[in-house]
Amino acid sequence: MPIQRKGMRALQIWCDRVTKDYKNVQIIDLTSSFKDGLAFCAIIHHFRPDLIDYESLKAENAFDNNALAFKVAEEQLKIPALLEAQDMVDFDEPDKFSVVTYVSQFYHMFKDADDSRMSPSLHMRLISRNSESENDSLIHSSTDTTPMGTPTIQPKRMFNQADLIAKYGEEIFSTSEKTVSESDSSYSTSSPTIGIKSLCNDMVAKAKISPKSQ
Repeated sequence: MPIQRKGMRALQIWCDRVTKDYKNVQIIDLTSSFKDGLAFCAIIHHFRPDLIDYESLKAENAFDNNALAFKVAEEQLKIPALLEAQDMVDFDEPDKFSVVTYVSQFYHMFKDADDSRMSPSLHMRLISRNSESENDSLIHSSTDTTPMGTPTIQPKRMFNQADLIAKYGEEIFSTSEKTVSESDSSYSTSSPTIGIKSLCNDMVAKAKISPKSQ
């Protein structure tokens, strides 16, 4: 493809990316797509939304749209008006060379303002790279903090021997039986179970509750 055609194709792609979110603007060429003036206004609004109220514009007002874009570009952006609003209305297809030359001035002024001049593959690679970086950051931070809303389990309270003795008495750790009933005579007096059994019997006796009633 000749260099000139490649350059015009690249300019058309850039215009399409810059104006893709604007209603009533569809860049399919570098002539008729600019006839109603909305494409010019959309390019200016994309980079300088303070200069044009795009939502107030209507496609049927081709002369006014073109006149507004040319005036704002010349007065606020110092881009000379190479086109006439009346010519854009009178001709079915505006002069391609004139449109390309005029739009090129916007390109050279705003080409570094965002990523609209990147190739699609490069743009997607950058998005993918940024996404991977964010995921790595989230994984790393998850080891330090608990995500909001994650159920947490409170650790169980651990008692040591001194706490249990203070609360229940030394009998709980006793290895000899103090008050064992005849029905419990089958247990060995050396077993720690005897001490616990004795404590239970004592507590039942003090509460005056029969074991059968439990």
